[in-house]
Amino acid sequence: MKNTRVIQNFTGRQALLALGQSRSRDTLVATLARLGIEAVDIAIEEWIGGEIGIPVTPEGHLAFIDLDLAFPSPQSDGAAVGLCPTIALIGSEVPSRLRLMVELGATASLTKPVYGGSVYSALFLAVNEFNLRAGLHQRLRDYEERRRKRPALISAIIRLMAEGQCDEAAAFLQLRRDSMRHRMSIEDYAESFLDRPRPDQTLPVAPGLKAARG
Repeated sequence: MKNTRVIQNFTGRQALLALGQSRSRDTLVATLARLGIEAVDIAIEEWIGGEIGIPVTPEGHLAFIDLDLAFPSPQSDGAAVGLCPTIALIGSEVPSRLRLMVELGATASLTKPVYGGSVYSALFLAVNEFNLRAGLHQRLRDYEERRRKRPALISAIIRLMAEGQCDEAAAFLQLRRDSMRHRMSIEDYAESFLDRPRPDQTLPVAPGLKAARG
């Protein structure tokens, strides 16, 4: 399994702040500036509605969400949940706030009032945990895609066994070698292999040639 690269430098990112006006916000903005991160204020309704107005990317953005703000549940298709590493600001660790933190997909938290010395640790945890989760989700999607294509692989093995008069292991080995040579996954190569005409299939005769033979 490929290890996820650990990110330690966050310079050049943009932080989206769904926060109220407070000393914690001022401390956060000043600390982010020292780390080379631009802070942009957004309304919590924009975040929940997924209408931020800018293209948010995991590599270029961070989000800081104040869980003490009054806003609807983010369980909607338009919510910006999961678009970028998210840090929740928590004033009281009551179960409802912690549940909301999970619903928002936050990968780190800051306790209010915010102190400058705690910001970098939260950034480090939020970004790297986000990347780790994204990597796991991608591997799961890749696995599901390969599982979906597994019948094609089985069909290709059976066809090779019939054409080459070989056993299952030899047919699989041949498919694997050919897929590596074409720089394709064995499942994708199996699908392309099945699209080829069989050696024993006769080529269609052109109408003019057929008439001439007749």
